[in-house]
Amino acid sequence: MKTESPTSFDQWLAAVMKRNKITASKLARMLKCHHNVVRSWQRGRNLPNGYYIANIIVVLEKETGENFTQLCETCFHALIEHHKPK
Repeated sequence: MKTESPTSFDQWLAAVMKRNKITASKLARMLKCHHNVVRSWQRGRNLPNGYYIANIIVVLEKETGENFTQLCETCFHALIEHHKPK
């Protein structure tokens, strides 16, 4: 699988969801949260807390079959990039 270089968490999340054809509503159901919460993450309005970051990775691994370590690395890289001064 090609390594992504997202510049923010919202870009990473959108890319993973698009690649695996997962809607905001579907991810929200898997995470047991409202779809507007997921949409706010996708739009970069908010970042998930640590609980949701961990659960996003776990449910994406189960739903997509993508490698857990790869999901962690790319997610954390996106979070770090998100917080870098511009």
